[in-house]
Amino acid sequence: WQYPALISVPFFVSAMFGATHHKWKRTGVKLAVALTICTVLFSPGTPLMSRLSINWALPVPNSETLLMQQALETLDQNASVLAQENIFPNIAERRIAYTYWPANYSPPDYIVINVLDLDFYRTPDEQSTRDALFGFLSTQNYGIIENVNGFFILKKDYDGQKNVLVPLHLSLQLDQVHKKINSFEDQFLETHFFVPDLVKVEGDHLLLSKNFSGNAWWGPYITVPPGRYKIEVKYSLSETTERAVFGLSAYWFKHATYGEKTIWGNQTLPGQIGTVSVEFETSDWVPALEIVGTGFGNADVSVYSVTMLEVQ
Repeated sequence: WQYPALISVPFFVSAMFGATHHKWKRTGVKLAVALTICTVLFSPGTPLMSRLSINWALPVPNSETLLMQQALETLDQNASVLAQENIFPNIAERRIAYTYWPANYSPPDYIVINVLDLDFYRTPDEQSTRDALFGFLSTQNYGIIENVNGFFILKKDYDGQKNVLVPLHLSLQLDQVHKKINSFEDQFLETHFFVPDLVKVEGDHLLLSKNFSGNAWWGPYITVPPGRYKIEVKYSLSETTERAVFGLSAYWFKHATYGEKTIWGNQTLPGQIGTVSVEFETSDWVPALEIVGTGFGNADVSVYSVTMLEVQ
């Protein structure tokens, strides 16, 4: 976010200097053109800049961002720090701080990430912060010292307890589910849930109709550290049946299944909101945790919420 202010001013000053010292004709027009070009190229509010990374925008202060700032105060003053791109401005004044770690440097003392932020997974032109994290985890011992809902500070050679200011949690937001899949890559967009067109978003719930069979939602492919987690789904049925109505599972694709449960049509009364949960534990970092709901086509199922919570 700081680069437009740093770059645009020298460009405009250089244009004014050249126009006035060389006594060109129509200086005013040229200055206006220079100002227009600088505005289009470097102003955060222009369409061009809005197509770039969200790092150009300052984060909106809230209770969690204040806790993140509090967590950053635990970093030792002279320690080396690796931080993902949109966190880096908060530690940029340090002597050894990078978003891409130099190959000839010793591993960083601290790694600062946010697993609920897309920038952790997708970084243009370089390896992602997730790739860097797992590279260091394969050769070094890093322990979490601070946790603010997925904003983790890892310290080298740390084996103590982590300070959990806000447990990791996320939920399927009905107004943010991805209904259109434009490419294979879109099916694996981290931090997002996907819902097929056959599953309808109706007001405050997803509707898995009686004639629907298949995956009703999947995602968000987030990285999670070792720990205990709970997935909770609130739902209701249109009728009572002795058959299975939908399934719930948590796994890392093609590697491990951490928890799964089948929900039957006689576990709740028609129209009554029921709750089903799956608890599981991971002994190591999971690169891409996926939560999947599967409809079996034996009843109309209304799903009101899908939530994952780190259990303390």
